[in-house]
Amino acid sequence: MCFDLLAKLDNPEMEYDHWVELGHDIPLALCQLNGVNTEDDTQVDELLIPLFSRNNKVVDFYLSHVVFPRAAREFPSKLPTSAWDLVEDKKNLTTGFSGTNDNRYLLPTSITQEDPDSELGTNALVLQHLLGPENDHYECTEGENGEREFSTALLQRLVQHDPEIRVLLDIGAQMLEFQNEELARYWLSLRQDVLAAVFFNDSDHLTVVTQDGKIEPFISSPFNRQLEKCVVYLDDAHTRGTDLSFPQGTRAAVTLGPKVTKDRLVQGKQIDCLERYLTYRDAGCMRMRQLGKGHSVMFFAPGEVDRRIRSLFPDGMASDGRVRVLDVLRWTMHETCEDIRHRLPYWAEQGLDHHKRFAACKEYSTTGNYEVLRDAWLQPESRSLEEMYLVAPGAGTDILSPEITCIPSLTERVERLGVTQSVDVRMAEEQEREVNHEIERVI
Repeated sequence: MCFDLLAKLDNPEMEYDHWVELGHDIPLALCQLNGVNTEDDTQVDELLIPLFSRNNKVVDFYLSHVVFPRAAREFPSKLPTSAWDLVEDKKNLTTGFSGTNDNRYLLPTSITQEDPDSELGTNALVLQHLLGPENDHYECTEGENGEREFSTALLQRLVQHDPEIRVLLDIGAQMLEFQNEELARYWLSLRQDVLAAVFFNDSDHLTVVTQDGKIEPFISSPFNRQLEKCVVYLDDAHTRGTDLSFPQGTRAAVTLGPKVTKDRLVQGKQIDCLERYLTYRDAGCMRMRQLGKGHSVMFFAPGEVDRRIRSLFPDGMASDGRVRVLDVLRWTMHETCEDIRHRLPYWAEQGLDHHKRFAACKEYSTTGNYEVLRDAWLQPESRSLEEMYLVAPGAGTDILSPEITCIPSLTERVERLGVTQSVDVRMAEEQEREVNHEIERVI
């Protein structure tokens, strides 16, 4: 591993010189990096491992690049922020848009989701379309011995279906063995009657690969308006936000995976990338714009999800053992409830943190005391190894912070949803750090 990392450095020869400068027993042939051949098993076993496995410079290199990389560096303090700061009470209104209301319980208490009267029936309409008989098709992809089915086997399964499947929506992130282009090429090899495959490349650009191997941007490809001649693969990260006009009668395969919520099944996965030339809308199953009016979907689930779906069968309603689309929707709604319960403690801790900082700002505006602001905003970040890894008695059974119970708006929601335990918010936080240090200049 150390030699692999060494090869990725800008100046590996300089670092290797540090490794060998104190090694008096190193053969002359290995005093230069170009004498090392990690593909030579004999050299590795008889020379490299014995000579470098206990070399202090190599150990330090390993620790600094693998165990304690620069990205894991901690600072004494941090400045926290969250969605609560965006929508806090202020003179001007803060507005936003959401295509679903499943996560309205996780909105900060200072903002509410108001659905227009004309849109109140949207959720029911989407479910009505999904519950159509043309979508009531389901298969478990588990192997004979309980093993997970490989991506190649799933694609081979798809090409055997009639009516044919031309679209693959990998909502459950089951296509693990392939990169997007590899999957598109393999799918094409199974469908010689199809002229091209559409997929997102590594740069998040919609791309076309043809039967002869030619790669071209979708926006400038003649297949832009000939999707009836293509197969389309949307990976997990792009199942939300891609708007393509599929021809009438198109059928899609939808993969299911652990913790797929109703919002994710219908809308797709929330992503942050934008495609300059495409209009972005909701995706998921509703990526099939004419669902219920000519488009249809079929569900594919691995063994663990299949067992979870069956465990939620109502008593007396699983006589034939068949999984229906109603059972799939019931499972996604259950996963939605579990997801909200999981996220709500983080929501409450962020609300408490914002409440403290907001109160400090108010106090500062009247007293002008900077200490109040500093104490509220600067929070400790660095922790010792004991604090991070020591298992304390009663770990995992922490009750909600008494400070949370002192804020009525937080208390009411956590009690209504049955949340009784607190969490360490730092386990799920994202941080923005300055990688390259700027040099200050006086102008």
